[in-house]
Amino acid sequence: MYEDLYNTSVNAILAVNYQMTLPLRKGRVLVIPVGETNVKDLPVFEIYKVSETDSSIEKLASQLSTDPAELKRFNNLDESCRAFFGWLLIPHQRPTP
Repeated sequence: MYEDLYNTSVNAILAVNYQMTLPLRKGRVLVIPVGETNVKDLPVFEIYKVSETDSSIEKLASQLSTDPAELKRFNNLDESCRAFFGWLLIPHQRPTP
């Protein structure tokens, strides 16, 4: 199913979702690496909803233990972005096996 629709694999989806538990529950939001099956060079991602309108990217990155440059990169935010409100992908370092 995912292989055909998104050109990815179940293993790739499992590999990029931070602290994903199975079975999935209804309403769970997933990161789907569209067009990618080899995700070893990608971080794992947490989906996070920013509810404060005065949160700067740097403050959010510090609170969520992530790199601000990576936060901007994976959310396609340019240097002019000083604050954000809404959904973000939070990149985390991939755990070492």
